[in-house]
Amino acid sequence: MTFGQKIKKLRTESNLTQKDLADKMNVTFQTVSKWENDTNEPDITNIKELAKIFNCSYEYLFSDESEKAVEISSEPIENNKVDDIITCKYCHKTLNDEKDIRYLYELTANGIRKKTPVCSECFKNKSLYENKMDSNAIDKVIKDSNDSEKQNIKSHKRLLKEKSESKVLKWAIFLGILTFVISLIICILNYSIIGLPVTIIAPILLGYAILADIYCIFSATWVCDVFTSVASWSIKFPGIIFSFSLDGLKFLILMKLLFWILGVLISITAFILALTFSAICSIFAFPFCIYTNNKN
Repeated sequence: MTFGQKIKKLRTESNLTQKDLADKMNVTFQTVSKWENDTNEPDITNIKELAKIFNCSYEYLFSDESEKAVEISSEPIENNKVDDIITCKYCHKTLNDEKDIRYLYELTANGIRKKTPVCSECFKNKSLYENKMDSNAIDKVIKDSNDSEKQNIKSHKRLLKEKSESKVLKWAIFLGILTFVISLIICILNYSIIGLPVTIIAPILLGYAILADIYCIFSATWVCDVFTSVASWSIKFPGIIFSFSLDGLKFLILMKLLFWILGVLISITAFILALTFSAICSIFAFPFCIYTNNKN
């Protein structure tokens, strides 16, 4: 009896149609039909569900009751004896008669079916091969599969984070160098006014500050919180009282325009302050941020 024939037999004995069984297992009835026709096999999770629905062991689903020991000689064997010593897995009885040999199929931890000989008495006694070990093995396969999937997701997220941080660092270095070059040109042009110390120190300090600021802001560090907090500063303007007349409407439009201009100026000022404060913080925080991100 094949695996599919056994599923069909158990389903019929349970007075279930293919659709009834499919509904219980959350699959389509075409899937059940493929199982019964041996054109497809259920996965580990479905096998556990089948054993639960039909109230049978895993060995019963995998075993072939008609399977006999394989003869190793074409000549008749006297008294039906087998040459190799075979013992029952459960009662450890020596199986000298091939008619007394039955086979069970255990599902190991790596998902491979293992053929195990048992005596006919143990084969009939369902309680002896309820197969708790195989149940644990199936649970272990499912757990390992879930753990592997979680590990793959975690590795994928880590890879995306590393790529993002690498891209941020490249842009930060580019903008830092650009700031250094522009600052150096400006300082050289005004060398007679600012002198040598400022000409040397200012471009280096500004370039490093921009590099550190860009990296710390876009790497989601605490410097980013400082930047967003300051940049979100705003002023709530009061309501406008006006009369329903032409002059009143003109006054309303002018005040709205004035408030909009003031709002834009305040937003620009807040952005500049946020950039300045975060740049000052980044000068000291940048080395620690680099170390922490590389460590993680």
